[in-house]
Amino acid sequence: MFCDKCNKNQATLHYTKIVNGKKYEQHLCNTCAGDIENTFAFDDMFKNVFTINPAGVFKNSPEVKKCERCGLTLDELNKYGRLGCADCCVSFREYIEPVLKSIHSVTRHNGKRSGKISFSEPREDKIAALKAKLKEAIKNEEYEKAAEIRDILKELEKEA
Repeated sequence: MFCDKCNKNQATLHYTKIVNGKKYEQHLCNTCAGDIENTFAFDDMFKNVFTINPAGVFKNSPEVKKCERCGLTLDELNKYGRLGCADCCVSFREYIEPVLKSIHSVTRHNGKRSGKISFSEPREDKIAALKAKLKEAIKNEEYEKAAEIRDILKELEKEA
């Protein structure tokens, strides 16, 4: 698809604007995209994501909260909107979860998983699967199997 403005270069930016319920679309090349008003850098997209929490949970706390592994502070997370490492999810969990819940209405990812990578099954999934097996065993009158499953369920629920 060619640029709507110059009709010479390949369109790389697809810009959609909705005004009073009417949709306007533009397909622009990199050169012409630089001329658009109100453009933004991709890096700026998530810059203030943690300050949008309507409940006001993400406030700068008096103590300096920082990730043990990479040293990212709460103020830096607020400023840049990026986590420094995988451990930041744990370090800043109490601040991140309410924001994710307000944006996505859930805090747990249920997307597709690659068949090549082995993931450990979350406890909730194991419990749900075992409860289904328990119902099936009772339905089929396999009471010894049902008792074993019940005991495993009790152990898993005790750990939670």
